[in-house]
Amino acid sequence: MRNAKRLQHLEPNRVRIIEGDVLDIEKRKEAMIGQDVVYANLAGRLEQMAKTVVKAMDTTGLKRLIWISSMGIYGEVPGERYSSILDPYERQPRSLKPQTSTIQF
Repeated sequence: MRNAKRLQHLEPNRVRIIEGDVLDIEKRKEAMIGQDVVYANLAGRLEQMAKTVVKAMDTTGLKRLIWISSMGIYGEVPGERYSSILDPYERQPRSLKPQTSTIQF
């Protein structure tokens, strides 16, 4: 997370918030050790971010991922069509699941 101070009303015995750069693979692996699930709500260089998250998960043996990106990219919003600015969000799920990964989606 970029700024954990923005979060309120957390249950510290159930949630662990990590501040940092998602592209820092060593920090991601360190953060994932002993966790049950990864929750990622990211924007930016999604394909690179997704690969880093999946690699860290595979390395640490973590299997559960909640990945939030953008709604509307699959036409699930009636009467709306996303613009090209959302193209990286539409492509991103393919980069989350490499053929060798055992992560459960």
